[in-house]
Amino acid sequence: MRKIKTGKKPQKKPLDKRTRIILAASIGVVVLIAIILFFIEGGGEKLIITNDTDLRLEEINVKFVYMEGDVTEPIIIKDIEAGDRVVTDFEEVDLYALGANLEISFKFEGFEKALKTDAGIFNDLFNGKAWISFKQLNDEIVRMNVKAKNGVFNSRLIDCDEEYYINVNEKYVGESYEG
Repeated sequence: MRKIKTGKKPQKKPLDKRTRIILAASIGVVVLIAIILFFIEGGGEKLIITNDTDLRLEEINVKFVYMEGDVTEPIIIKDIEAGDRVVTDFEEVDLYALGANLEISFKFEGFEKALKTDAGIFNDLFNGKAWISFKQLNDEIVRMNVKAKNGVFNSRLIDCDEEYYINVNEKYVGESYEG
């Protein structure tokens, strides 16, 4: 004959009030962070140009190019005064496997012709933000920073974080400056 055990199964204790509050607060923080990341990711495609110089930017022309020509129509912005910032929208661009560059041509007041440079390597869908900032270092040199990325979770197929130096007296763009 078998013995049948009639022991009581241990009961799970309900969570005490303090533990429930901590658990609810933790879940709330995670949800809030997810919402913030969602809005940052979905903030749209923007081009942000900052002119922290003593010179007026008469014109800046920005477009994506690759070996066989232009990928996009140029975005042309005129008359950015000294100290101003311009934010404009642009459309998402499929640059997958193109090895495209962001071509920037710009003309400061007093320049006879525009200067041009290519920045970054783009091999993926670009639907993020691009920043172009001009900062006056001294009477002769302006530093131009170009950055682009696809939101919080940047693609490794997009590499654009570059710095150029513009000699406003000699009117040329270089990649280094000793000064």
